[in-house]
Amino acid sequence: MAGRVRDHCGGIFGLRDLILAHGEALENDLLRAGLRLDWLGTAALTWRDLRIFVKFSPKDSALHRMVHPPTMDEQWELIPQLLAGMFDMQAVGNYLLQRLGGNDRATYPDPLPRPGVKASTPDKFVGKPVPMDEMDALLGWNQN
Repeated sequence: MAGRVRDHCGGIFGLRDLILAHGEALENDLLRAGLRLDWLGTAALTWRDLRIFVKFSPKDSALHRMVHPPTMDEQWELIPQLLAGMFDMQAVGNYLLQRLGGNDRATYPDPLPRPGVKASTPDKFVGKPVPMDEMDALLGWNQN
């Protein structure tokens, strides 16, 4: 059969199978483009138009997300990941400023939760206060 890929039919039969399996996602994408699935087979939306629409469907489309569910790494796009990292760095910076200001009760902040990532157990050194004179000696800053 022409256009057959693996166990999937090509052409109109392939599009029919796609509509049966993921019709709502496809219809959502079509509606966003100002088209309707009801128009399929008319001059407003030919079968070729639908094939091209599906073939070049962007990764952020509902159809693409249904056919290719995102992995845990792909659940967050780059910008939210960077913002979460900046949030965590700001929280650690605030913690360090509190410690330098003499607040020995400040606790190390937990990172912002990420989807699909379990909260890790804190490092054995995190949150354990180190006296300033020990830290100065460790860094070699107590030389006069």
